[in-house]
Formats: sequence, C-alpha cells, structure tokens
Amino acid sequence: MRLSTSNKQSNHSDYIARASGPTQQHAFRNGPRIVAIETLIPHDIMAGLVLLRIHTDAGTVDGTPVIGHGESYYIPHAVAATLHDWMARRLLGADATAIESHWRFLYERASAFGARGCELRAISAIDLALWDILGQLTKQPIWKLLGGPVLILSPFTIVVVGLLMGVGLKVPLMLKVGQGMAILANLALLKTITTAFTTLQILQKNFFLRVTLP
Repeated sequence: MRLSTSNKQSNHSDYIARASGPTQQHAFRNGPRIVAIETLIPHDIMAGLVLLRIHTDAGTVDGTPVIGHGESYYIPHAVAATLHDWMARRLLGADATAIESHWRFLYERASAFGARGCELRAISAIDLALWDILGQLTKQPIWKLLGGPVLILSPFTIVVVGLLMGVGLKVPLMLKVGQGMAILANLALLKTITTAFTTLQILQKNFFLRVTLP
C-alpha cells in the first residue's frame, strides 16, 4: 500500500504561517523545504515493514533527486496513518535540515498522550529520512555527521546457531568503521559457513546470528 501527502506554498510568508507559533518559526524560515511525504507498506517483501520517503525542493545532488529514506517496523498501517494524518502537518513546508527541532516538537507533543507506540516509530522513520537528506546535501556519510569514528578497527564475533540441528560455531571477524555493512568484507568466510549448513535459505529460516563486541 502506498500513500502520499504533499503541499507546496507559493511564497516565504506562507511557509512561516505553517509554524504552530512564534517559537517554531525557525523551522520554517529556510530551506531546503519538505514538499511531500510518501509511505509504502511492502507486504510481499517483509510483513510489518513501513518505508518512508521525504521529498524536498533541493533539486539534485550529482544528478540524483534529494529524497530522504527512512523505515520503521511493526504496526505499519498505524505508523503510516500517524505520519500522514498528524506529523505531515509539521513537516510539509518546513526546513528539512531542522532535524533536532522536528524531533523535539513531535516527541514532546506525542509524550502528552503516549509516545511509545506508533508515534515513536513514526518519529524514528522521520529522523532516519532527515539525516539521509542532510548526508546527501553535504555529501558526507551519516556516521561522520553524527560525530565521526570512535574506533578504526574493532574485532567482534559472529555466532551462528542452528535452531533445528542444535549445532553452533563462533567465527571472529573484523568491523571497520565507515564501511557500512562490514560483514560484506567477510563475505567469502560467511559463504563457507552457510555452505556448511547447506544453503543460505536454510540459514535464514532456521538460524539466528548474534554479533558480540569486545
């Protein structure tokens, strides 16, 4: 199921007028502005998943439209409804880079009636998408925008446990900060592991992975 909410004001004063009050006008004074919010619930890919795209008027970066991507899990229809029915009122026309301001506004108001359910899941998806937008605009990885690396190389152990076969093994790997999915760097080793348990499909269905940092 796909839903979309959009709104585009004609001039600067129209954007400022969307603020809930004078103390919130800062989040609407500048751009790039949020012009549309789109959600998708891909039942055929993963039950319970809701995907979010936040569109902006920032144009393109290196030929790619600046669109933020976020996601959340569980009660996807409720999360999508929260995004479109309520949170879109705050976000549409607002500065896409006012990340902290949007988070505080939505969380503080949701906490008045309980922010531990679909509201917090929706805020989480928004936060991911807005940081994604900032990363695209600055051409910086998110981990760097959030403060940079703490460790260059960190050992960890991946534990593969068979739920049906009752067997297990531990494999030491290395995590390199800034590589994203560091397990991909150890793909050959993991393929050897999965071969030992017949196929990757069986691994996904009948096993779980646990990563332990030192």
